[in-house]
Amino acid sequence: MNWLLKKLQRFCTPSQSCPPSRSCRSTRLSVELLEDRSVPSVVAAEFPGHGVWRYESGVGWQQLSPNNATTVVANSVGDVVAEFPGNGVYRYMNGVGWEHLNGSQSNLIGIDDQADVVAEFSGLGVYRYENNVGWQHLTAADANSVAIAGNGDVAANLIGYGIYRFETTTGWDRLSAAEASQVAIDANGDVAAEIPGAGVYRFEDGVGWQRLDAENATSIAISGAGTVVVEFVGYGVYEYANGTGWKVLSRATASTVDINTSGDVVADFQGLGVYLWNGSAWQRIDVTDASSLAIA
Repeated sequence: MNWLLKKLQRFCTPSQSCPPSRSCRSTRLSVELLEDRSVPSVVAAEFPGHGVWRYESGVGWQQLSPNNATTVVANSVGDVVAEFPGNGVYRYMNGVGWEHLNGSQSNLIGIDDQADVVAEFSGLGVYRYENNVGWQHLTAADANSVAIAGNGDVAANLIGYGIYRFETTTGWDRLSAAEASQVAIDANGDVAAEIPGAGVYRFEDGVGWQRLDAENATSIAISGAGTVVVEFVGYGVYEYANGTGWKVLSRATASTVDINTSGDVVADFQGLGVYLWNGSAWQRIDVTDASSLAIA
C-alpha cells in the first residue's frame, strides 16, 4: 500500500490530505419544510418489515413491494432494481411493474438511466443486463464492490486484482492495483474509492488519482461533477467538491449516504430516519430507518 500512497501524494494538498477537523462547527439535523426548493427526484429505500418504497418529488412515498429486499437502487427516471433474498434480482419500471431478471442472489447491484442493470454474482463474476440483449458477462473475476453510472459505465473492485473501470467502447481498464472496500462512478468516468487503511481517493481522466482524505469512510458516493459525499466514522457526513474541498453536512452518524447528479444527498441517520440535503438544508422525508437507500 505504501507505493500507492507515495505515488498519489504528489496530487494532494495539505488541506485535502488532513482528516476532517474535530473542531468543525456542528451542523445539527433539523426538519425543515422545503416547499419552494428543489428536492431530489427519486429515492429508493428498503424499510425492514415494510418492503421496498420509492420517493418522488411532488408525489411522496409509494410502496413498490411489501417484500423485503437486501439492496435497492434507483435511476433518474424512477426505475428501481432490487435483490430479494431467495428470489434474485428484479427490476421495477413505470408502466411495466416488476420484472424477474435473474434467480441468482446478488446484493451488489446497480441501474443506469437506460434501466441497464449491473450485478455481481458470487463465483460467477460481474454481469450487465441490457434490454434487447440480456445478460452480458463482463468478467469472471468476483467483485466486492460494483457500481454503474447513468451512461452505463461500470466501476468494480475485483478481488485480488484491484480497481477497474468498464466502458462499452473500450472494455476494462485497470485504474489501480490497490484494493478498495467501496467504489462509485459518475457519468464522466470519475471513480471514487475507499481504500482500507489509506482513506478516500478519486480518479479523474487526465488527472489520475487524488487522495481526498486519509480517514476511512463507511459509505461513499460520487456525482456527475466529481463531487464526493462520504460518511466518516466519528465525524459525520462530508462533501468534497472541486475548488472548495471538504464541507461538513452533518455531524450525526449516517449508515448510508448517496448523491445524485444535481448534488442532492440522501442519508439515513440511525434512529432519526431518512433525510435529504438540497445544498443548504436537511429535510426529513421519513422517520423510519432504511437498511438500503439510494438517490438518482
